[in-house]
Amino acid sequence: MTAEQHTRNHRPGGQAWKPAHGAAWIRNPEGETVVMGLEAGRPQRLSPSAGVVWECLLGGLGPEEDLAEAAPRTEAEIVADVAAAFGLPEAEVTEGVTAFLRMLETSGVAERI
Repeated sequence: MTAEQHTRNHRPGGQAWKPAHGAAWIRNPEGETVVMGLEAGRPQRLSPSAGVVWECLLGGLGPEEDLAEAAPRTEAEIVADVAAAFGLPEAEVTEGVTAFLRMLETSGVAERI
């Protein structure tokens, strides 16, 4: 394990995430969140709860803002924001948030840093 990988895996609050280079998103007229990795070119319409996780990943950036400006956020920060948004204990949302972040990574929309 390199020093950089060790640092990444041992940040306070866990791994950090950010939108992937080439990711884009919109909120359509129906209020749905749609994300897409430009390399894959396949839009994904998110469920309302997944849309909340996506917006927590972005840390408040709106669809009209440059995703390159998104500050990296730890899983712990994202989990805390999602739990607060739904009024649930963090323990109840952690597994789902982590799984969704990994799915976003696989889709080329988010990346671990």
